[in-house]
Amino acid sequence: MARRRWDSLRLFTPGWLCSLPGLPFPDVGPRCPTKGEMADYLQSYADHFSLPVRNGVRVDRVSRRDGRFEIVANGEPIEANNVIVATGAHQDPRVPALARELDPSIVQLHSSEYRNPSQLRDGGVLVVGAGNSGADISLELAKTHRTWVSGPATGHVPFDIDSWISRNIAVRVVRFIGVHVLTLRTPMGRRPG
Repeated sequence: MARRRWDSLRLFTPGWLCSLPGLPFPDVGPRCPTKGEMADYLQSYADHFSLPVRNGVRVDRVSRRDGRFEIVANGEPIEANNVIVATGAHQDPRVPALARELDPSIVQLHSSEYRNPSQLRDGGVLVVGAGNSGADISLELAKTHRTWVSGPATGHVPFDIDSWISRNIAVRVVRFIGVHVLTLRTPMGRRPG
């Protein structure tokens, strides 16, 4: 799925933090990996451990029985000790009904269809949605088009994630806080929000 996202997509995490257990992520230096590098790594991880990856499978039901999970996918039962639900809006484009009423000469693309600025005509661009995808695409478009972003404020990282300080200090501080401070092992981490 990652290979079909926009061309300039990168993770927001430096490569040295992207390793999964048992197989280090290839050295990409201090930068954040590209979508292709991450997809290649996940493919090599699945190959390395001979993982039974199934793509395009619809999960019909998840239930718990005898301390394990029973998943029914495409009518076939699967048992597991753990279940991780990792889906996102990219999988399910939501286009408002108003979009059908706009002049057909207006180029409209969902983030799942967007690849790069060359798909757009000259002139201004409105990006609807200020989440990760909308914000990332907006930053890219702002280099070549006058760009507006529409959507509720979703917060922002208060520093340039590509700077030396971010790559070498800020990421480590944030990781330390997440791993050692804001966990169920500490009073602060257990404190209800």
